[in-house]
Amino acid sequence: MKTGAKLLFASISAVLIFVGVLAITTQTHTGYARYLGERTVMGDDAIWFGQTCLLLALLPLLVWLPKRWVGIGAMVLWVILMVWLFAPFVLR
Repeated sequence: MKTGAKLLFASISAVLIFVGVLAITTQTHTGYARYLGERTVMGDDAIWFGQTCLLLALLPLLVWLPKRWVGIGAMVLWVILMVWLFAPFVLR
């Protein structure tokens, strides 16, 4: 992959990091959901959303790994994301 494409992915990651840090520091996030309209989450839900954004921001950065590590990195990131999303439901 060429450097220009890698920088595009890095900029996508930077936007996700910015949104995540903003949600964590302000403890609020407003977004638009199709069919539901504009929604605002506050407090712990906004912090969880911010942490999830930070975790998702790692995905576009996989393009900077060597080719032999991309598959392993994607698998590890997928497992971490699934544990992050579904462990609270299972451990109740």
